Amino acid sequence: MSLAQLDNYTKGVKAHNNGLFYQAIEYYSSALKENPRHVPAHINLSSSLFHVGEITEAQLVMSDILKPYPFSISANFNIGMLLKKE
Repeated sequence: MSLAQLDNYTKGVKAHNNGLFYQAIEYYSSALKENPRHVPAHINLSSSLFHVGEITEAQLVMSDILKPYPFSISANFNIGMLLKKE
């Protein structure tokens, strides 16, 4: 993980924790452009999307990370929670 990716991911976490979900989405998206397989960024991006009412997009983000990591406990739990909200 590069410093730029960590920086964007960390900024995303801070924005998310402060309820700035649209800003968090931008930071997580930037981190994922550099490393599309960063599982925590996918999970947090999905959560931020959920908080702004983008349920379908949140599900797509989680589905994308389950392709390379089908046994990720966190990703499977989160997709289950999103599907339950449908």
